[in-house]
Formats: sequence, C-alpha cells, structure tokens
Amino acid sequence: MEEELDFKSIIKTFWDQKILIIAITSVFAIFSIISVLNTPNEFKAVSKIIPAESSSGNSNTGLAGQLSGLAGIAGLGGDTSTPEDVIAIEIMQSWAFIETFIQKNNLEVELYALKGVDPKTNEFIIDGDVYDIDSDEWVSKPPTSWKLYQLFLDRLSIIPQRDSTIVNIGYEHFSPIRAKEYVDLLLKEINDYMRLRKIQIAANNISYLQSQANKTQISEMKSVFYNLIEEQTKTKMLAEVNLDYVFLTIDKAMVPELKSKPFRSLIVIQITFIGGLISLVLVLFKYIFRRKED
Repeated sequence: MEEELDFKSIIKTFWDQKILIIAITSVFAIFSIISVLNTPNEFKAVSKIIPAESSSGNSNTGLAGQLSGLAGIAGLGGDTSTPEDVIAIEIMQSWAFIETFIQKNNLEVELYALKGVDPKTNEFIIDGDVYDIDSDEWVSKPPTSWKLYQLFLDRLSIIPQRDSTIVNIGYEHFSPIRAKEYVDLLLKEINDYMRLRKIQIAANNISYLQSQANKTQISEMKSVFYNLIEEQTKTKMLAEVNLDYVFLTIDKAMVPELKSKPFRSLIVIQITFIGGLISLVLVLFKYIFRRKED
C-alpha cells in the first residue's frame, strides 16, 4: 500500500513539476535545433568495383607460383599467394598508403581545418582558428600524420557486397563534387600503386631467373628458366599497359545530390528525448531528498 502511495506521489510530483520538466526539455530541444541547423551537410560518393581480369589471373604470377613446376628441385611449395584485390584493399586502408595519398594531393588543410562548403559557390570554409589562409600557415598545432590518417579513414568506406566480388568504395565530404573526386583519385592511386608494384616484382623475378639460367649447364633447366622469363615478361608488359590493373570500375562514382548526413529530425528527437529523461530524473531526485528530510 505504501509503494502504491509512493508511486502516486511520484506521479503527482511529476505533474506538479511539469513546468520545470517542460522547460528543461524545451532547452534541450532548442539546443538540438540550433546545433543541427549549424551542422553542414555531408555527401557520400560511391563507386562499385570488381577485381580486374589481371587480378584474377595473376594468382600465379608470383615467383613461387611460376616456379611451381620446379618445386621439387628448388624447394618451393605450391601457390599460396593472396589475391591482388585482397592485398589492394588492405593497402588502401593502410597508414603508409593514405599518408602518401594525403601528401601527394595536398589534403592536410582540407582534412583538418575544413568546417564546411558554401553551397552556392562550393568554396571551402576554413576554420581561421586552425589555419590562416592569407599567410598559408597553421594557427594551431599542425595535425600529426596519425591524426590525418584517422580523419581520412573515418570518411572512407570499403564495403564488399555479400556473395559477390563487387566492392563499394565510398567517401564522405562536405562538397559532393569533392566526394566524387576523392573516390576517383583513390581508385587511380591504388591501381597505379599495384601496377607499379607488379612491374617491379616481375622485373626482379626476370633478373633472378636470368641469373639462374646463366648458372646452370643443363639444357632442360635453361629451357624451363627461359619459359618462366617469358611468362614474367608478359606479366610485366600487361601491367605496364593496363591502367585498371587491380580494380575495374563497373559503376563509377557520381556527384551525389542527396546528403548522407546529418539526420536532423532524428538528432532533434534523440536530444529532446534525453532532455526529457534528465528532467524526470532531476525531479525524481528532488522528490527522494524531500522524502528523506521529512
């Protein structure tokens, strides 16, 4: 009976303090509205890619794979190489690759000091407390390589589709145009990186095979080495001419017209709801303390 009376007392207290509850909730609601109105829109550009034919066909282009026929002689096992597209996806998310990408495209200021983009002119709005455009100098402490890497990675998405070789590469930016440019640049860079990597590997393999062919006096072995040199030369030539070496774009990134975030109505509802809960808790504590004093 006492619990029922207490429950009724609590409900009565909430009703008596309804003005306070409404006031606190309203403050949170107003704050959320002001906050979301000052939060710039962000846009996400996405490109759909698949492993290029060279990727699927290059699983044996490593030296161990090419020498699988000589495994018994050279002591090499069968092909255990990781597919090129899998390696490329890991490299795309690596600190070293992204650091080089940021430096090559001069993205430091854009990543660390950008507050938004003017929707009419598409000009960047730079935080003057962080970077001074006129003097071209950092006002605050310059960002570290790790900080820039984290900022870039937070906006990058690499999502493989289930039961498919298709991978969605996306990037979020205040500017829809820049979002598309980032995706295009990133795909070009990783294709170039993997292509040059394969050219270098093939060149090293050719050099090694030539040295081994010169050492042996067995004609059959020389023939095997020359065949392998021929295969490595083909691999090198294909890598040199194939710009889409590791990834082929099947649906290129377009300039997005719809924002990806923020979800303003949801944010307002969530913050208002939190404000309402806080006001109820405050009133409840006030009720408990009053009961103890009595």
